[in-house]
Amino acid sequence: MKGANKMKLLHVSDLHLDSPFAGLGNDSPQLQKELINAPFKAFERCVSIAINEDVDVMLISGDVYNSERQSIVAQHFFMKQMERLDKVDIPVVLIHGNHDYIRPDKARMVYPNNVHALDSRQVSSYEFNLEDGRLVQIHGFSYTTKWIHERVVNDYPMNNNPDAFNIGLLHGALEGIESDSGNYAPFSIEELLSKNYDYWALGHIHKSEVMNQEPLIQYAGTIQGRHINETGDKGCYIVELEKGQKTINTFYSLASIVWENAKLECQSDWQANDIIEELQQIRANFQDEANANQQTYFIHVELTQAQRLEPQLLEQIQDGEFFQVLDQDYQESPFVLIHRMTPKLNVSLDVFHFDPGLEESFNKVVEELEGGDRFKTVVSDLYQHPLIKRHFNLEHDESLQEDMIYSARQLIAQMIGLDKETEDETHEN
Repeated sequence: MKGANKMKLLHVSDLHLDSPFAGLGNDSPQLQKELINAPFKAFERCVSIAINEDVDVMLISGDVYNSERQSIVAQHFFMKQMERLDKVDIPVVLIHGNHDYIRPDKARMVYPNNVHALDSRQVSSYEFNLEDGRLVQIHGFSYTTKWIHERVVNDYPMNNNPDAFNIGLLHGALEGIESDSGNYAPFSIEELLSKNYDYWALGHIHKSEVMNQEPLIQYAGTIQGRHINETGDKGCYIVELEKGQKTINTFYSLASIVWENAKLECQSDWQANDIIEELQQIRANFQDEANANQQTYFIHVELTQAQRLEPQLLEQIQDGEFFQVLDQDYQESPFVLIHRMTPKLNVSLDVFHFDPGLEESFNKVVEELEGGDRFKTVVSDLYQHPLIKRHFNLEHDESLQEDMIYSARQLIAQMIGLDKETEDETHEN
């Protein structure tokens, strides 16, 4: 018996098995293979941790798969991991999120007996008893469409049994309590607290984050970053609950590949060799971390104050010529790969101050590109071009949108700045 009044659970979310990875072209097949296998390796390790730690239950807060249409490979792998847990009598309670939502015309997956899918659009519950007889009640729902605008949190039952452990599974996005604009089952912290649960296991956001300490409410994040916008280590949490005591929350690293950013401030007297030496030093620093953590690192180097460099040198960076001489060896593991270099020019947006109307229009367009579907509409023809689709995975490269919008902002500011200077010179003459 693990102890009266206690329970130990493992919370994991957003596995995204079968997920495409962005930021590396198809000209790196070995790296693509490493990336594709990474979520599988991460979840296999997660199951091993659950077994070794002898948890009472595993909770999966949605998006086991990256799509509502799963590959045979991903389904077979997930089933085998569930069977491992079944052999040691560890129950699994899961829900489906906005990526792996359950289509009404599709047959439900038949899992081993230890797996309990709360696969209804309506909030449902699963109950079981711990070794000491204490009741555990887990509540949740699954997506049956890609978006859910309703505040489903209102349908979760109140905890009317103070002796039982009550846990909420929820795949959704935090919104203000008065908000009616959320697309992913919006909720507020106040609404979660009102249910008097012992723990809320959240999913959807790929960065782990504690939203409330007691009772503990947290996003577990994803198990493996998929691109440069998902930086840092990823993993799962083991949560130990005890009535009347502080919750113990422990992070376990799962990711075999870590994406990180590094900044390098350019100097006006730099030549190509200076940049190469700096890049090699960055790689050496991260190699120490890679060796210590036994994790591979993919590094995006941001070259700040890049306007200080000679135009020809800047053009060579943008053309990717430096990758030809960096001599990056990724045959051994773990390794460090500088996979992208982005020059950042410090162009002031003060040029808009002479025309507030123009500045307002500019900011509105940028906001639409960053927050809505306008960007995908603008570049849809490019994404669907046969040549682009065959050699690149741009549709899932979220960092591309950020880079393109940033470059466009800088270019427009430069052009308007030049026009303003010409206008000022004309008035002076």
